Amino acid sequence: MADASKKPYVFSLTRLLSVMFLLGLIIGPALYEGWLASLCDAYSALFVLGGTCAILLYSFEGSFLRFIPRSFSLAFCKNRVADPEFATIAKAGSRYVIATGAVGSIVGFVAMLQNLADPSGLGKGMAVVVLSLLYSVFLSELVFIPLAKAYSDDDSDSHSDVVPTWRNMGVGGASLTVLLGCFAVLLVCLN
Repeated sequence: MADASKKPYVFSLTRLLSVMFLLGLIIGPALYEGWLASLCDAYSALFVLGGTCAILLYSFEGSFLRFIPRSFSLAFCKNRVADPEFATIAKAGSRYVIATGAVGSIVGFVAMLQNLADPSGLGKGMAVVVLSLLYSVFLSELVFIPLAKAYSDDDSDSHSDVVPTWRNMGVGGASLTVLLGCFAVLLVCLN
């Protein structure tokens, strides 16, 4: 499969439609109810995306800089381009983005705890908690895992080796604990 990288990219309408459908599931209700702006938080987005890119740049240096433009061109293509180095970057990205989302949620939780005296100020910290997790799951599941699959040289449709479940279970459990802690703080402060 070494000559797969020489093939021209073949556009996939079904991939484009599936991503648009998934985005529609998230953005559609927000547009309908009028709270689309509440799904946007610059700090959470910068923390998750910037933190992940910084870790990947530190880990893979110049390879990550080559990975970015090539991945944009491969995002909506059918064919696989076997590149073990880029597959490794995408696999690492799917792990790092979840970790930075968890750290972002902890930062938001700390911001919530600093505003316990003023319950009206808890919303900003809660937004950082929830949106950091949302952005990290979105990027992991809709960007990095499909890219890892596209760059892998395995022809099977499973991607069980892309993200080791046992690694993300700890991060997911910690994130859920922080999220439940935020709700507990809100309940105590609002009563």
